[in-house]
Amino acid sequence: MIGFDEPKEKVVKSENRELANAFWLALNHVEQWIGTQPGAVTVAGAFARKAKADFDRDKWEQDLQAALSKADDATRKRVLAAIGDPPDLAKLPRGFWDDVRAGYAAVIMPELEAAFLDAARAFIESEPSIGVNWDLVNRDASQWAASYTFELVKGITGTTRDALQEKVAAYFKAPTTIGALRESIGTLFDPVRAESIAITEITRAATSGEAAVVNLLELDSGIVMEAVFNTVEDERVCPLCSDLDGKVVESEDYAPKHPRCRCRTTFRIPK
Repeated sequence: MIGFDEPKEKVVKSENRELANAFWLALNHVEQWIGTQPGAVTVAGAFARKAKADFDRDKWEQDLQAALSKADDATRKRVLAAIGDPPDLAKLPRGFWDDVRAGYAAVIMPELEAAFLDAARAFIESEPSIGVNWDLVNRDASQWAASYTFELVKGITGTTRDALQEKVAAYFKAPTTIGALRESIGTLFDPVRAESIAITEITRAATSGEAAVVNLLELDSGIVMEAVFNTVEDERVCPLCSDLDGKVVESEDYAPKHPRCRCRTTFRIPK
């Protein structure tokens, strides 16, 4: 019975949500039962294996690392060409760091958006019952990549600029050769940094892609899924992530939890 203080539309929406969740659970139970039969291969199981193979995390990490290394090399060359001998950061052209940020954004944003979409597609294919508007997934990918890349690039260039100032200041406090300074500046753009950023941000893009599908599914169909934190369960897993392994988590505990985090956040219907 609908109470006097409870709008009919709200009750109907709640009932639809409960029906959607019940239907989803029923489908999963049927799939699980079929999977126990000798020689059976479930549709969900087949898609899950395909999706796992399709989202090639190593490939995305390598692509983003290569893009970052290219931007790093261009920035390093511009810095060294501009500061002169003796080094003077005031010789950097007006708007230099704005140009650097734009250069990083131009190579990072397409990689993050593509990884987001690929993770979303793989997730959808792993669950045949999922039906969401792909145009909305594309919209979310573009919005997320643009917004997040801005913050990421601001952090990268800010750290580089501060470290560059420290190295030049140190050069004048304890003078050495200009060659040694140039070599020291080169370490700011070490491939290890590009690799670390790539590992961390592809983890973030993949998680964000799957989360976008989950959010759209709830909005469109009323199906609610919960997030589960998963480590790779090897000797390199840190204590922070190890404590979360297998636990239901909120958005603030999604992977990545730290630089070079290789963990995953998966989504499922609540048990």
